[in-house]
Amino acid sequence: MKQKHTFFWNFFPSYLLITWFALGIAIWFSAIQLKRLYYDKTATDLKARAILISDLTADDLQQDRQNRIHNLAISLGKILVTRITIILPTGEVIGDTEEEPAKMDNHKDRPEFHAALLNRTGMSVRYSATLRKDMMYLAQPVMENGNLVGAVRTAVPIDSLAIILASLYRKMLLFGLIVGMVIILINFFHNRSLRKAVQTIDEGIGEFATGNLKHRIYPVGPRSIRSLISSINQTAAQIDNHVRAISLQREELEKVFASMTEGVLVISKKEEILRMNHAAGIQFQVEPNQVQGRFIQEIIRNNDLVRFIREILANRIVEKKEITIQNDEAHFFEAHGSILENDIGEVAGVLIVLNDITHLKKLETIRQDFVANVSHELKTPVTVIKGLIETLMAGTLEKKEETHRFVQLLHKHANRLHAIIEDLLTLSRMEQHTENQPLVLEKGAIQTVLEEAVIICQGKAEAKKITLVTDCKQELTAQINALLLEEAVINLLDNAIKFSEPGGTIHVVAKSEKDVVVIQVQDQGVGIPRQHLPRIFERFYRVDKARSRDLGGSGLGLAIVKHIAQLHGGSVAVTSTVGEGSIFSIQLPVS
Repeated sequence: MKQKHTFFWNFFPSYLLITWFALGIAIWFSAIQLKRLYYDKTATDLKARAILISDLTADDLQQDRQNRIHNLAISLGKILVTRITIILPTGEVIGDTEEEPAKMDNHKDRPEFHAALLNRTGMSVRYSATLRKDMMYLAQPVMENGNLVGAVRTAVPIDSLAIILASLYRKMLLFGLIVGMVIILINFFHNRSLRKAVQTIDEGIGEFATGNLKHRIYPVGPRSIRSLISSINQTAAQIDNHVRAISLQREELEKVFASMTEGVLVISKKEEILRMNHAAGIQFQVEPNQVQGRFIQEIIRNNDLVRFIREILANRIVEKKEITIQNDEAHFFEAHGSILENDIGEVAGVLIVLNDITHLKKLETIRQDFVANVSHELKTPVTVIKGLIETLMAGTLEKKEETHRFVQLLHKHANRLHAIIEDLLTLSRMEQHTENQPLVLEKGAIQTVLEEAVIICQGKAEAKKITLVTDCKQELTAQINALLLEEAVINLLDNAIKFSEPGGTIHVVAKSEKDVVVIQVQDQGVGIPRQHLPRIFERFYRVDKARSRDLGGSGLGLAIVKHIAQLHGGSVAVTSTVGEGSIFSIQLPVS
């Protein structure tokens, strides 16, 4: 109700004031015109009477018949209801309808008489001290034979004009009140319709303000209001379409931003974190939603990154830098930074994209180690072979015993060189299988594979008086490549035989555990120190390099086992106790 009342009074006073102001102007203008018309009419009447009297008194004035003139003025004044004053050119009054001429002042200073002396009709309006009224005076010169012999002044009170104007003002005021009431009634009924329309619009806009842009305002009120409502509905529909499009784009950007594997940071020019995606949160071990608005130095304690950001802000250029972040272990990132600008080209902040190259770094380290190890492993037999050949060429060929010993050494190192090359080729073939095409697997019996591997290694075992024991159920099967799996088991057996003492026993066991098939080769050898276990399956990694070379082998056997297990979709593991032996395991998925 208060809102309706306020709406009504917002419009009504202005309408009423405008109306009354217009009426006031009309009354004022009408009063001026009426006064002017009244003055003109009164002056015309006075002039006609003055001319008539001047004709009657011209001869008397010339003959100086003052008594006759005074009596004439009194009689004519009563007939004409007009004050008549006869004045000589000297200003002396010789006749008047209201006063004795002898008691009256000289009238030479009266403006209307002054005009009559100039042979013009003079007129003035002023207060009469004699009659105590506002009077209109008109003086007409009296001429006789071309000479001015006096002036006739006629006068009437004009207080009747004030009465007329007061009546007019009362009537106009009453008219204004009536018009005001009519305006109130018209405005009230018009306001009801308009108020309802405005209230409907207000409620509709309230719905829009709450986010309900699908709401539509029902058209009510005058045609102009209905047109306005239609425009508002169209605008709301357009805004709704734009909002939904922007929301969709924002959701897509948020999904892209959140799913990026690269860490993304948006930093303000004050070095405050504006945005951080999920990947960056993982990289810096923080919750992205909890760090917005905080300083980068407070959240990420990395001097290299902070300096990198400051360099970009200072130089306003795109930069790239490798940054190391130390968490549980060292992680390496390639940071790309670029300036963010606002609409007027000012620096607003910096965008940092962190690409994790830790894996590439590790691969590069492995590659460098591999090249170094291969070079070292190949260099030893090649150097020995080259030295033996040079010795033989220097004349040792004539000595049969030394020649025979040198040839045996050449054969040994040539075999070692051949074994390294063969194992490298094997690894290369396996990596090609891994990268280009999956390994063809067939359902096969595990027992058959183990027995074939034991048969191949039986000769080496008997040479050291080592017993090979197999334990595997006949029905145990898995999806395997029999030849490759047999090679893996042979490598494990060969390794176990090398590092076992004579007279020992090696167990080859296969069993099913939950969802995997486990093949184990357990020896009673020297064992492996704990610090070496994480790297035991790396290429060319040796626990005891001197002993390993003495026992032969390429240093790639366990690496080959690991690759074969991975080609089968499985994995390898090792447990060992120094002085008690080791257990190497191959885990394969259940068929």
